[in-house]
Amino acid sequence: MSSSPALSAPAAAAFSGTLPSRPPALLASLVIAAILLTAVTAKIMSIMSTSSFAMSDFALIGAEIVIAFAVVAFHSKRLTWIGVTILFGAFAGFAGQRAFAGQSCGCFGEWNISARVTLGLDLVAISLGLALATRGARFGATSLGPLVTAAAVAAGIGVVASIATAPPPASEYELRTGRTTVGKLMSLPMMVDVREPTHRGPSWLVYIYNPDCPKCIEHLQDYDDYMAANPDDGLLRVHVVSMETLENEHDIPLWAWSDVPTTILVQGGLVTRRWGMDDVPNPYSVRESFMTEPDGVGRLLVNTPLISDIAQAGPDDPSWLVYIYNPTCPDCIEHLAVLRRFMEEHPDDPALRVRTLSMLELENSVNIPTWEWPGTPTTIHIRDGQVMGIHHTSDFLDPWSLREARLDRISED
Repeated sequence: MSSSPALSAPAAAAFSGTLPSRPPALLASLVIAAILLTAVTAKIMSIMSTSSFAMSDFALIGAEIVIAFAVVAFHSKRLTWIGVTILFGAFAGFAGQRAFAGQSCGCFGEWNISARVTLGLDLVAISLGLALATRGARFGATSLGPLVTAAAVAAGIGVVASIATAPPPASEYELRTGRTTVGKLMSLPMMVDVREPTHRGPSWLVYIYNPDCPKCIEHLQDYDDYMAANPDDGLLRVHVVSMETLENEHDIPLWAWSDVPTTILVQGGLVTRRWGMDDVPNPYSVRESFMTEPDGVGRLLVNTPLISDIAQAGPDDPSWLVYIYNPTCPDCIEHLAVLRRFMEEHPDDPALRVRTLSMLELENSVNIPTWEWPGTPTTIHIRDGQVMGIHHTSDFLDPWSLREARLDRISED
């Protein structure tokens, strides 16, 4: 009597749907679970940091948790690894398309993890799935082809899903509207003070941010702190705008911004510089750089109440010398005596007048610290409300010479 040939152990495993050796499968399942649960953690942290979420976020988080635990619980089942291969094939297609387009896939929430890294993790998961799904299979290498084909089809579906859900490129906004995002922003009523053209300042830093972006919120704290400490600064002021507000109320969609966050510098009503993403500046650093410019301290002073009348002078008004001195400086006291003699000789002169200000007075009244002055003493020449020149210790201005020059100009007019 003949008997049926006994099946080999690998073949029996193939028919039973279990793997011949469990430890490698268990280790691989823990790797897959770690990838999925890391993505879950990143998404949850992003939601907590921004207090912004959609129901789809929770659905995705729930699905990833279920899949992670299912892979570990059923790691010995061949069907589990077939599913892992196909699932991560779709993930790889999605991440690969976003990497090719230079976009983030959002797989790890707002964590700054590139789509290329995500694609690499997906390929690791696919490799593990292929190895374990075909390990000990009855048909050996012949079972690999259909599974690779299935993963490729899933990847194609992932590519299609990525393209369908990807926002348009930022350049598309200008093509559709004929305006840049910054140009549209500057035209809004909320920007009327910022875009007011003035040669006296102040300059403006406009910070445009996404409230769902953790990096944006970090920078926002710097700008909020500066606004609270310097609400009426004569040199640099800050204006903060939410991209969410611009999208909901002014038809500037979030995808239209090429850099998130974005900061622009507005001087004299014109945008003179733009920063984006990690290059966004700290407002205190920008103000400090202004103070080192030749006319920086002058622009700061003319926007204070102490000389607002001088800053508003017209072409028919006298020119002014504003002398800023330190009472503890011997050179300052010497120059001060010269200027006071001029003031006594020409108290209401139609050509040139002098005003003296103590640095200690400025520190107490308008919060300009003594150490911020680039020179001691400092003399500022103002004509028609504009700063004509700033001079320091070694080039003290002679008021009598300036008066004669001004009188000559008046007589010519």
